Amino acid sequence: MWRPTDPEPPTGRPMTLRNALAFSRNRVTAQLMQREGPAKVAALAREMGVRESPLDAVPSLALGTSPVPLKEMVSAYCTIANRGAYVEPRMVTRIEDRNGNVLGEFPAARPTQALPLAAALKLVDVMRDVVNRGTGSDIRTRFGIHADVAGKTGTTQDNTDSWFILIHPQLVAGAWVDFDDARVTLAQRLGRRRAWCIADGGCLL
Repeated sequence: MWRPTDPEPPTGRPMTLRNALAFSRNRVTAQLMQREGPAKVAALAREMGVRESPLDAVPSLALGTSPVPLKEMVSAYCTIANRGAYVEPRMVTRIEDRNGNVLGEFPAARPTQALPLAAALKLVDVMRDVVNRGTGSDIRTRFGIHADVAGKTGTTQDNTDSWFILIHPQLVAGAWVDFDDARVTLAQRLGRRRAWCIADGGCLL
């Protein structure tokens, strides 16, 4: 029996989706997945940028049980920042020789609308609350970032991995902290990997 839980005990009171995302409430996310259906969620993730990783269309997909690398996560969040339009990431945009002669250019791919504009704008607004008052508020209080940014935090079982995606209209940045031995927890802060992705589709690892 799959029973998603949160660190805090259930209150029995209704909670808005805005607050559920801001404070990473697994129970609410799981309920939403059950209402919409795993296949629908997996299909949307594909449209938004998770193009290579296998996604199991099961209820626990809502809590990240299908591993997705940071590159694809940032790509999907770029779609949100890009007003719902997915642009395939480009690792290399131009190649020059030592004299500055251009040997090859790789222009950005054409965008495809993966998420309705209104939904993308609403999602960015909701994720502002993550950094303003939710699980990502250290961005404000600890690191002193005052720009108009949004974001989303995430952790895996027993806090062995943690990630954070930061959204700005011109830049989407993702950070993942983990260790390749499950016995080592996030609290020990070992191993760091980062990826950065420009909202217009350019991507750098």
